[in-house]
Amino acid sequence: MGVLTPLTAVVGRVLDRTLRRSDYGWIWNWQARSLHNADIAVAGFADQQELQRSGQATAGRICELTRVSTSDVTLEIGCGTGRVGLHVAPRCATWIGTDVSRLMLRHAQRRLANHANVRFQGLDGSSLGPVPSDSVDVVYCTAVFMHIDEWDRFAYVEEAFRVLRPGGRLYVDNLNLTGELGWEVFRQLRATPPRRRPPQASRCSTPQELESYLARAGFAAISVLSEPLFVSAVGEKPTATSPLG
Repeated sequence: MGVLTPLTAVVGRVLDRTLRRSDYGWIWNWQARSLHNADIAVAGFADQQELQRSGQATAGRICELTRVSTSDVTLEIGCGTGRVGLHVAPRCATWIGTDVSRLMLRHAQRRLANHANVRFQGLDGSSLGPVPSDSVDVVYCTAVFMHIDEWDRFAYVEEAFRVLRPGGRLYVDNLNLTGELGWEVFRQLRATPPRRRPPQASRCSTPQELESYLARAGFAAISVLSEPLFVSAVGEKPTATSPLG
C-alpha cells in the first residue's frame, strides 16, 4: 500500500468525512476498483516496469532478511495487487496472499495466475483468524503499517507469532519518523488540513515502536534497520528448546 498517491488528492474530501480509518475493507475496495487505481494506491505509480523493479527489489530484501527457502510456507499480510508476492512466490514452497480488500485479492490472483503454489485469504483488519496456528514459516508485512492504527499493527504482530511455527521469522516495516525522508512524508501530511486528510493517510513509526511490538509479542533475535525512508524489524519465534521460549 502506497505512501503518498495522486488518488488521495481526488478522494480525500469525500472519504475523510464519511469513513473511519479503521474501515479498512471499504477504503481499499474503493481504491482497488480497477487494477490501474489499485497499483497507484499500493505503490504510488502504475508503470509496469517500475512495479516489476520495485516489487523484485522489495522481495529480495525480505527474502534475504527472513531467510526464505524453497521449503517454506510464506504469508504476506496486505498483499495488495501482488507486486511483491509475484517475486516471493517462486522462492518458497507455498505463498499465501492475504488482504482486507476482496478486490485487491482479485487483482493479485490475476497477477500470480501462472504460479501454482499460491493461495489467497481475506482478512478482517486485525487478525489472521482463518490461518491455523503453527502452520507458517515466514510472515512479512510491507508498506501496510502506515495505513492502519497502532493497535492493529500490534494485533498483526501477535497473530504472526501465533501462525508461525517455532523458529519462524517475521518481517514488518513502516515509514521511519526518525529518518529524513520519513520525516518529510510526515511534514507534508501535517501541512494538509485535518479535515482533508483521507482515512488511509500514511502514519510513521519509530524503530522503538516496531521493536517493542515484536518483543512484547514474544519474538526473539530481533533486529531493527533504520533507514532514511523506512524502518524495518525482523524477529524469530523461539523454538521449544530456546531459553527465550
